[in-house]
Formats: sequence, structure tokens, C-alpha cells
Amino acid sequence: MKLLKNKWISYNHRAINYNATYTPNPDLPTPTFDEVKSFQINNSFWNIGLLDHPNEPWAIDVETQKGITAYLTMTNCDDELRRISREARQALNWAVNMAAKVENILDALLMDVQETDVLTETQQNLQDICTAENLPKSVMESVISNTAKKFCRLWITWNSSCNTVLLWRHCGKNYVERQ
Repeated sequence: MKLLKNKWISYNHRAINYNATYTPNPDLPTPTFDEVKSFQINNSFWNIGLLDHPNEPWAIDVETQKGITAYLTMTNCDDELRRISREARQALNWAVNMAAKVENILDALLMDVQETDVLTETQQNLQDICTAENLPKSVMESVISNTAKKFCRLWITWNSSCNTVLLWRHCGKNYVERQ
């Protein structure tokens, strides 16, 4: 009963404020707690009929409903395009960083190093890998070269679509309207 009383107090307070602020016709009912306790389950008080707004355009006019649906669709599409654009930017950022790393490794491998030269950190790491795995330098060069080629193919594939995806963010609504 305590829970019902707390809910009634909250409802009653808000209903009184709503009636005072908006002067609806008819007012939201504000029954006493004893009246609420005596209401049967099928009492109209428990029905939100007063909040249904049966004569509002959004409730009865088909064109208004279609407009609302279209607006929500446009908003959802714009949000999705924004997310896709963000993912594309993140993928491109990853690709740029990865390309720099692959290029650095490839440069380190292809650099002609003399025994008296001090190795860079990358060259030292590559030498350690070749030693630990008992790989000739030529095998490592081949693996890294193939990786660079695969990466380059990925860039070429992305290049054909990324500009369009990135433009979606800047002209999302215009893009959807043109379709």
C-alpha cells in the first residue's frame, strides 16, 4: 500500500501542476487516495485516454503520420551516414598509420647496411627476428614486400569508394534527398 501511496502522491502533485500550468479541457483527474484505492481495475482513471489526443493531426491525419515517418527515416539515415563516415575515417586513419609502419619496415630492410653502421631500432628488430627465426634477409624482404603489395591493393580498392563515404558526413541530407 505504501508503494501505491507514493505513486499517488507523485501523480497527484504532477496532475495538479499540469492542470494549473496548461489548463487542459478537461482537467486531469486528481482523486483522493481513498478514491484511488477503491477504483476497480477497469476504472477509466487507469486508462490514459485523456493523454491519447484523438483529435490531433499526428493521431488521425495520414499525411501528417507519413511526414513524421519520413522525418524519422531521414533522421535515422543521417545518423547512420554519420556513423559510417566516422568508421570510414577511422579505417583510413588506421590505413595511413599502417602504411607508414610498413614503409618504415620496408625502407629498413632495403637499406644497404654496412657492418660498421649503427642499426636503427627497426633494423635491429628485423635483424633479431631473422636471427631468432633463422630466416634469411631475402625471405623477410619478400614477406614485407608482399604485405606492402596487399596493403597497396587495399588502398586502391578503398580509393574508389572512400571519397563518397566521407562526403556523406558533410552532405548527408543532400545525398539522401538526391537518391
